[in-house]
Amino acid sequence: MFELVPSEYMREVFRKNNYEFSDFNKATIIWNRKDVRREERISALKELAVNTEDQELKQQILDRLYYEDSMLKRHKNNKNKKCVYVVLDSDECGCGYFSDYDMAYEYGKEIAAHYDEDKFSIEKQYIISEEHDMIVRSGARTNPYMFNEKVEPETEAYSGEPLSVISFYDDGQIKRIWSNEMSLEEEEKVDSFRPDRFEHQFFKIPFEGEKGMVVRDLTDCSENACGILMQDTEGWNRHLIETNLREAYLDYSDISVIVVFLNCQGRWVHEHINPIYLEAAKYPDLGTKKSEAMQRAIVAFSEYQQKKTEGVDDISQYEKKVIRLSKEYSEAYFEAEKESNQRMYGWKDWGEL
Repeated sequence: MFELVPSEYMREVFRKNNYEFSDFNKATIIWNRKDVRREERISALKELAVNTEDQELKQQILDRLYYEDSMLKRHKNNKNKKCVYVVLDSDECGCGYFSDYDMAYEYGKEIAAHYDEDKFSIEKQYIISEEHDMIVRSGARTNPYMFNEKVEPETEAYSGEPLSVISFYDDGQIKRIWSNEMSLEEEEKVDSFRPDRFEHQFFKIPFEGEKGMVVRDLTDCSENACGILMQDTEGWNRHLIETNLREAYLDYSDISVIVVFLNCQGRWVHEHINPIYLEAAKYPDLGTKKSEAMQRAIVAFSEYQQKKTEGVDDISQYEKKVIRLSKEYSEAYFEAEKESNQRMYGWKDWGEL
C-alpha cells in the first residue's frame, strides 16, 4: 500500500490532531489519488477489501472492481465486427484503425515507443451502417442527487463520440477507462454520485495554514508548482461548519482549499486543491532568469497577503509591487520561450511560428 497522504506537512497536521481515517475514507482517497497509477490504486483497493471489517465497504469495493473489469472486457469484445478500434497518439490524432483490440494495443505501444511519447489511447467506435444507428445513447451523465426528479440518460444524434475509450501510459499500463457500453442497472450499482458510496464521498479533515503561505502542489512536476495559500485555519473551520448547514450535494471535490498560481501572462489564477497534495515549501532556486522572476513574484504576493491579513493601513505599496513583479515574470517567461525556440528551430520571433 502506498502512502495515503503524500504531503508530509498534512501528515503532521493529522498526527497533531490525533486524526485517523476510517476504512471508508481510505478507500475514497485511494480511488482519487491522481498521482498514483490506476494499477496501484486497484491493488490498494483489493488489499483494503481483504483487510477491512466494514462489510458494506468490502462489497462496494468488490462491485467497483467487477465493474472496472467488465468495462475492459466489453471494450475488447468486437466479435460481431461492428466496431473499429482507433489508436490515438499523444496529441489525440488517429494513427491506426483495427478490427482487433490486441492488434490496436500492440500498435499503440509501438507508436509511443517509436516517437518517444508518454501516452496513447484506443477508442472503440461503432460503425454506422443504417439510419437508425444515427440515434445513440448520450455519453453524458447528470448527477441525480442535485435534482428532485430522477434523471434518465438521454439519447442524442450521433456525433462521432466513441462507445468506450482506454488511455494508456507509454508502457501499456492503463491510465483510465471510460465506457458507454455498460447498462443503466450496472452503472447505478456503482454510481460515483451516490453519497453512500466510497468513490467521491465527502468527509471532514483537519487543516492548518496561514493566508500567504507558500505551498507546492505535489501533483505538479513543473517549476510552476508553487503557489500561495488563500485559506487559513479559521477559514477552513468555517468551511466545515458551513457543510453542516448546507443541504446541497457534497462530494470529494469539496475537500479543498484555494491556492493561487502565477501563469505565464503574469496573472494570478486560483485553483481548488485537496490539502493532502499541498506541501509547505519555499520556492526552489532553479538558477534561471525565469525562475528568479517567479520567485520574486511569489515572495511579493506572499508578503502582500500577509500584510493584508494583518490589516496594514497602506496596502497599496505591496499591491503595486506584486503587479510589477508579476509583469516582470511574464516578460522573463516569454523571453525564455523565445530563446528556446531560437535554439531548437532557429525562429527569431513569434511571428515565424
